[in-house]
Amino acid sequence: MLESKDAVLVATSIVLAVSTIVSVSVELERQASTVGRLTASKWLLVAGAFFALVMTSIVCIAAAKGLGASISAAEFSRRETLQKLIIAASPPYFLCNMFVKHAWLTFYYGLSQTRAQRWFIHMMQVLAAGFGISSVLVVLFQCVPLSGVWNRNLEPREEHGDAECINLMAFFYFNSIFMIVNDIVMYLIPMVLLWKVETIRDHRRSLYALFGICFLVIVASVLRLVAVYEVDHSTNLSENYALIFLWAGVENHVGICTACAGALKTKWCTTYKKVRALSMDLKNKSWLASMSTATSSSGARTSQCTEERRLYERTSSNASSLHAVPAENVKGPYMRMELVGMHPGKRISLIDKHYARTSPVPPQSPDGS
Repeated sequence: MLESKDAVLVATSIVLAVSTIVSVSVELERQASTVGRLTASKWLLVAGAFFALVMTSIVCIAAAKGLGASISAAEFSRRETLQKLIIAASPPYFLCNMFVKHAWLTFYYGLSQTRAQRWFIHMMQVLAAGFGISSVLVVLFQCVPLSGVWNRNLEPREEHGDAECINLMAFFYFNSIFMIVNDIVMYLIPMVLLWKVETIRDHRRSLYALFGICFLVIVASVLRLVAVYEVDHSTNLSENYALIFLWAGVENHVGICTACAGALKTKWCTTYKKVRALSMDLKNKSWLASMSTATSSSGARTSQCTEERRLYERTSSNASSLHAVPAENVKGPYMRMELVGMHPGKRISLIDKHYARTSPVPPQSPDGS
């Protein structure tokens, strides 16, 4: 069995409570965005979540008072507050279980195709309601007066000898076995409803996988029955009561989270797509930033080279400055060469009838004649 059951009980209860809050919040958000209002199954699911959180809160308080601690049976009987908290945690468990079953059955009613299926679902609803309410009444009236539950093992017994109590362990056995059978039947209903319905194969497999998760609830119910047996045959009442509420919490909270599985799947896929698109956008932006940096550095280098070229460019090489260059003496009379201005868009032939636009300059005498 589990060790340090008080710590395990509190940790598991907190995780389950947070999971239920997140699941129901996502389901309500999806319902508000698509339909705009809560349907009957969603209202029942919210009621079940409320009682599940109430039960979890009471169980955590009971753990602080000694639920799950390794104490003797005599010490357990002397802790009046602990026994009151255990009794107080049982009605929310049965009410949560009832409302979750009604939420599932209301959902099944929309999938039903024939009148026989609808009548069967109505019968399951009546059975679930009767079983839940009767279980609450049995717990609250297990002893008349109720104070006989935590006072019947105290001394002296004469003061509480008139209290009439039922055999609560027999009720726990019946309750656990009946709940296991009821869960098996209820979670097999969708298999029958969808057996001859024409749907997409992947969609059908997803529905079967969803309802297959519900069998974890049946496993938790079986383990709760084992814990009830341990309470009946062991003196470690505090530890075994902790196991009962541990598996009861798993049973209720897993049923609620499974009912919200469709909304959780949609939310997960949407969030994954957004995160992936954001990461791709960040990668593209970083690539563009690196490209712009490289372009800027290249432009800077180009500008630097241009400035260096302009810095070392001589103004004497301009066309206007060549007019002052003296004529060269090339084998004979002095010749003066005129520069030809090249304008953009004007073609100048390299071969001209006059090889150069030149004019002879006669030699001048010293006196200028």
